[in-house]
Amino acid sequence: MGSSSPLRIIEDALEPSEIQQIILLFQKHSWKITESYLSQFNNDGMSKLVRGYLEDRLVSLLCYSNYGTFSWIGYSFTDPNFRKHGLNGILKRVTLSNAPNLPTYLVCDDHLVDHNTKLGFQTLGTLIEFSFIGSGDHKLKDSSCSAQQIFDFD
Repeated sequence: MGSSSPLRIIEDALEPSEIQQIILLFQKHSWKITESYLSQFNNDGMSKLVRGYLEDRLVSLLCYSNYGTFSWIGYSFTDPNFRKHGLNGILKRVTLSNAPNLPTYLVCDDHLVDHNTKLGFQTLGTLIEFSFIGSGDHKLKDSSCSAQQIFDFD
């Protein structure tokens, strides 16, 4: 990665020029996502995609949603070519430092439990199954995830 360019974090509404980079990053993680699904992040008022760029390349993103009494972090991805540099951890810390003081939950795969614990999340339990209910514009590589960890940020 090198140290020539710091991570530039964008929390604003999505620009049309970003859509294809975002779709490609989701695809690198075996997710199918559509432009129409991404449009919700500009329109629903409670969810936003926080993006991390090195120069003009999207390298990391996460979704932050505020539900009024709690918040949720999901879609936490880093380009495989830019992993192991703490980029997604930076996104999580910046996002939470700019967010209201609410209980914040995230769901992650087992191999990310240690990483998220180091960021201050505590394990609350394990999900046996986690499925999305929605418009059908987004799909996991399988219809559900198993053995996921639920975390609360302290």
